[in-house]
Amino acid sequence: MTIENHKKKKKLILKKHFVVLFLLFFIFLSLFSSYNIIRWAIDAKNTEKQIEEIHEIVEIKEITDSTETEIVNPSKEEVKKENPYWDYIKMNLINVDFTNLKEKKNK
Repeated sequence: MTIENHKKKKKLILKKHFVVLFLLFFIFLSLFSSYNIIRWAIDAKNTEKQIEEIHEIVEIKEITDSTETEIVNPSKEEVKKENPYWDYIKMNLINVDFTNLKEKKNK
């Protein structure tokens, strides 16, 4: 066997090892990603169930403006600019009764 043939075989073996390691790495990466996606989906489903339970327990009422409500208007300069603060100010407030939720937590 010549030295050149020996070097070629050695390079082929190194390439095969590299390809195998490369494939193993991506298989591991895909399995790890799949596991995390499944875990995230299960967590999202559990969170959704908890939110539904909270909506059943807690009473939420929207409070509309009354005669005692102080109206705040933006300045002329603020009207021209897009500002989320004024969108927030225009929203109706909510009144939430947390007593039933606190009772459930203490059980």
